Amino acid sequence: MIFRKRNLATIICLLILLFLKPKFFFSQEKFEGIIASVNSEAITTFDLSERIKLVLKSLNLEDNIENRDSVRDRVLELLIIERLKKDEATKASLDYTEEELIDFASQMYKFPKKKFDDFKKYIVDADIDIDVVLAQLSTELLWKKFSHQKFSSIITINKLEVENLLKSYNKKKYGNQFNFSEILIANTNSADWSKSKKRMKKIISLLDSGVSFSTLASKFSDSATAENDGNLGWVSEHSLKDDIKIIIQQMEVGEVVGNIKTNNGFKILKLIDKKKTGEVENLKVTFLKISSFNKEEVERSLDSFTNCQEELGSEEIPDELTISKIENIFLKELSEKFLHAIQNTDAGQKTKIIDIDGEYTSLLICKKDQIKEKKVNRIEIENKIFYEKFHQLSNTYISNLRKNANVKILTKE
Repeated sequence: MIFRKRNLATIICLLILLFLKPKFFFSQEKFEGIIASVNSEAITTFDLSERIKLVLKSLNLEDNIENRDSVRDRVLELLIIERLKKDEATKASLDYTEEELIDFASQMYKFPKKKFDDFKKYIVDADIDIDVVLAQLSTELLWKKFSHQKFSSIITINKLEVENLLKSYNKKKYGNQFNFSEILIANTNSADWSKSKKRMKKIISLLDSGVSFSTLASKFSDSATAENDGNLGWVSEHSLKDDIKIIIQQMEVGEVVGNIKTNNGFKILKLIDKKKTGEVENLKVTFLKISSFNKEEVERSLDSFTNCQEELGSEEIPDELTISKIENIFLKELSEKFLHAIQNTDAGQKTKIIDIDGEYTSLLICKKDQIKEKKVNRIEIENKIFYEKFHQLSNTYISNLRKNANVKILTKE
């Protein structure tokens, strides 16, 4: 009888625990301890560890203590923001379908929708909990729905804004343009620069270790451009602030410059390319590209190519030589070195040999065509203004949520 009473007491205790603490019976390894709380909702060491593994995997970094420490604080902050986003979406009673989640995942991780099962297998094979990844995706999807629902209807675009931007585009037709990417490290507190400077130094150290700029921008930048791997596309020098313009103008293509102080943090910039606009804006060219890492090979071969209409396969082309034909490309889309060489070379002539990162190239210009100027699409301008305002409202809303949230960091992993 004593044995039965003890069994009964045990069962009662288990039932009480089951109803009062249902999360306790999830996998023990998923609940190692609480590391932070956001408005009384816990973030566990398991949550943080799995998310760090995901970030390190995306950065192609080894999962070790040093690399974990380098991203830990930022990943924890992203988890805090994620909890706040989830709370807002929950209050709005938003939901999503499985099809919407698959579509969103394919956009975020850049894989075909039909490969969703392969994506999940890849995550599992990487020893990352798939539920953590799906939870992150579902929160971001709900936040996207929430922000569009909340801000889209209050954004207005007036005629003057559109006209001013049209004038700005006309002005940009002449001068220099720069294709560059950015990583913005914003201060969590406007008066505290120490944390953002520390983050910036960690990001620079990751760049020095070989992690790509675009990957770091997508993971750690506080700018809306993070959605596009930090890239701003082609930007006219007339649109840049004077301090940024001076820095960009002095940079070489491929160069990265950090420790750029802004009004509320720091920036790291990478110059992708630069070009002049104006007379070349609507010029299309077709040319034969003759290139090799052996300069002498290019020099010896130049006399062999005199006609763009020749069949390339009809001649014996040395193994070290690469021949390719580029047709009907806008001159403005080419690198600055190619642009200048083509500008100074007539159709039917070859350019001087161009050295780009150790590859030697000469271009045989086949033809140049001036294309009728395309008018700026007003709808595209309105969309640009809309999304600039939308991202500003969304980022400000999140920033205010973060400032007013009851966040407690309890311990370190």
